[in-house]
Amino acid sequence: DPDIANWVKEYELDNNWDVSPSYLSHPCPYSSTPFEINEDYLLNYEMRAYNDLVIKTGNTLTITCHLQMPDQGKIVVEQGARLVIDGGEISATCNKWDGIYIEGNPAISHAEMQIFEDESGNLLALNTDCELNAPLNPVNNSSQIEKGCLPGTIIINDGLIEDAVCGIRTVAYNYYDECYENPASFGGLILANNSVFKNNKRDVAFMQYTPENRSRFKNCTFERTEPWIDEYYQPHITMWAVNGVTFDACT
Repeated sequence: DPDIANWVKEYELDNNWDVSPSYLSHPCPYSSTPFEINEDYLLNYEMRAYNDLVIKTGNTLTITCHLQMPDQGKIVVEQGARLVIDGGEISATCNKWDGIYIEGNPAISHAEMQIFEDESGNLLALNTDCELNAPLNPVNNSSQIEKGCLPGTIIINDGLIEDAVCGIRTVAYNYYDECYENPASFGGLILANNSVFKNNKRDVAFMQYTPENRSRFKNCTFERTEPWIDEYYQPHITMWAVNGVTFDACT
């Protein structure tokens, strides 16, 4: 591994990432303080991350380059936020990384979201901001019920996710209790086209979601070309009480 100091970019320094000498001497450094994406951001240069990346509600992170993540590193997509991998690649800096967590909203159906395919065959979803939905109360037909933000969305076109413990989980990450899976965060939307999931211990984990799940995988490849680093592989995709996910021409 090259000198860690050579990987540190002005972008990381400007955003107060921990780059002390002791931190840089670690073979695969990781800071437990997440880096928050609070505005739409385009990552179009090669970057090695040292923190978790948290895409906050109402914002989009677009990755068009190669992003390296540390062993414990994860990307968190909040409700009403969006991660777009447009020709980009996400892999481990050293041996593995934790993967992507996408926060859904079981109170909102994917049918309420604008999902479509453009002329190039790319899959897109437009209205992923934090829109408040307040239908009439079915009991008295008068008061309003706030349903909250639309589900977080991951859009992958010509992308690569590799070396993750789990490529994508449709549940929020809990920083206070990582073993707790909050049912109120189930139901994230995944749209993947012409993309590769490679050498992940598990590629995608779908959590329970009662409405029709309109996640879609088109012309995607799920492959393993070498042994997992420390344990056996798990199934490529697992689904718990989910229906509607489609796989078109995938291998």
